Amino acid sequence: MDHTCSCSDPRTFASSGAQRLRWRIACGLLATLAGIILLIISPPRTTDALWAATPRPYPRHHARHPRLQRPWPPQGHPGRPWHTPLRASAPEASSAPVPEAEPTDATERVKALMRSATAMLVTDPAVLAPGVRLRTDLTELTGPEEYLRAGRIWGRRSREEFDELRYNVTRVAQTGPGTFVVQWTAYWVPPQMKGLVAFARSWPGVEIQWYDLMDRLDQRSKFSWAAVAKLFWTAATTGIMRLPISAMPGTTMLQFDAEGKIQRQQEDLMLIGAIRGGKVQNRRVAKDTLQFMLEVRRPPGILYEQWDQRLMADVGINQVPGMGQLDIEGMDPGDQNQYIEDISTILAFGVVVVLTFGFVFGYVYLQNLQAKADMMQRLLDSGY
Repeated sequence: MDHTCSCSDPRTFASSGAQRLRWRIACGLLATLAGIILLIISPPRTTDALWAATPRPYPRHHARHPRLQRPWPPQGHPGRPWHTPLRASAPEASSAPVPEAEPTDATERVKALMRSATAMLVTDPAVLAPGVRLRTDLTELTGPEEYLRAGRIWGRRSREEFDELRYNVTRVAQTGPGTFVVQWTAYWVPPQMKGLVAFARSWPGVEIQWYDLMDRLDQRSKFSWAAVAKLFWTAATTGIMRLPISAMPGTTMLQFDAEGKIQRQQEDLMLIGAIRGGKVQNRRVAKDTLQFMLEVRRPPGILYEQWDQRLMADVGINQVPGMGQLDIEGMDPGDQNQYIEDISTILAFGVVVVLTFGFVFGYVYLQNLQAKADMMQRLLDSGY
């Protein structure tokens, strides 16, 4: 009996000791990986400015951004109006300013025509002249067939790629015989905010107030967790959640012939001219512009990659801070390079730590197997 006990005790002791060692190594490895992940995903310290969820109010003298009092129920949510009056921004970059004028029967007919349009293109072929020409910021189409085809494709993309896209015609004025200028703004829910919008709509007693970013084109968007906490705290205490909406202001010039058909249509998007002029520093606005141009204004038959390259070359969207391939939102170029170098250092250190733990764990595991093999051999040799 003594012989049996003397052989079983070392085996039990060695097994329990090896198990404790394995648990310690596993816990240390998990803690190291968790620390590396936290260091990598932690955003840079850009808390010196508020996030877009806490906007500064409009100056009262800002007359270029009238507030619209028209409710706007999106499709799919008939009982939920868009509670905030949306601001319609007059495109400063337009070469055809709209004068103040009393509405006439002609302007009302043009307004009704454009409000029934798809992606700001009319859908009735009877209104188009045989040689109608359509010119946008980067595209020129000729003929009713190409015009109507572009309207169908752009309308389909608007429904499939955007969430609750709406066009709001704000003003129509006649600037000459048969010439009309239409100011409009397209609004849609940003893709990255769909989850937050769904959460806010399902929050009892909370209403969404929308605002656009047209008054802060020259401000770099920055992020802070304190602003996120303030957003939810304000919603819980006041019942109002202010969220930024994507907006694309535009101006369309329509020229009619003697028969009342559209002979020429020219479109100018305010943000395209602003980006070309280096006036846009807000990454959110640049992303909205890129999304709108890639989907709603990409010509039929043009590949996605080709159109993206043309936007980068002709418009210069990638020159907006944060829109480069390695740009980090809210950081200066020097800070971006330092941050990228820090991430590379952390990743390299993490790889070394993981490999070291792997070698140590493998060595201990092999030693444990060798100890068990030696113990079993001694037991067999002793005739147990």
